[in-house]
Amino acid sequence: MGRYALLKRYEIMREEFVFPEKLPLAYAYPRKKPLPFVYRGLGREERDLYDPLADPLPEEAAALIGRLEEGTLSLPALWEDREKTLLYASCFDGAEDYECLFAAPPEEDAPEDLVLLGFDAGYAPEEELFSAVSDLFFFPLWQPDATGRAFSAEFRSLNENGLFRTPEEAGAFAARCETVFGDGALLPLAIYLVPED
Repeated sequence: MGRYALLKRYEIMREEFVFPEKLPLAYAYPRKKPLPFVYRGLGREERDLYDPLADPLPEEAAALIGRLEEGTLSLPALWEDREKTLLYASCFDGAEDYECLFAAPPEEDAPEDLVLLGFDAGYAPEEELFSAVSDLFFFPLWQPDATGRAFSAEFRSLNENGLFRTPEEAGAFAARCETVFGDGALLPLAIYLVPED
């Protein structure tokens, strides 16, 4: 089932990301010339309930935060609702550092006004936001490729959003990750941009 997500913009994530010690840099770093794309998939920091709140906090936004804190609304339930997700986005300082996306299995219908960015490879979005594309190519945390070359064909095939062009390409990448890293839970996910008003 699809869900909305508020994720840190690539430019901000790239500035703030600290590479773990002893891990090789990802395919996207270092570069003498800029990449022909940015990364707009699920492997970017998600907005957290404990991030600094806006001051002053509008009444409707304060009520939403109150419901989350007292447990009458869960974050998974919030992520299923576009209006609640956008209200949640307005609750925090630095809202301009995040963008709203919708992630869903490719066979699931998405709202018509969303813009398809491409296809990521990750876990079912209702479980955890993880991207093997990000982890291997952009922001490595778990399964880096020490050679920086084993997945070069896949890296070169990414579109302008750092995602695969088709669900089949994302599925083939997920299958290859399973073979190399033993992670069989990966599946292709369609990634959509929610237009900003």
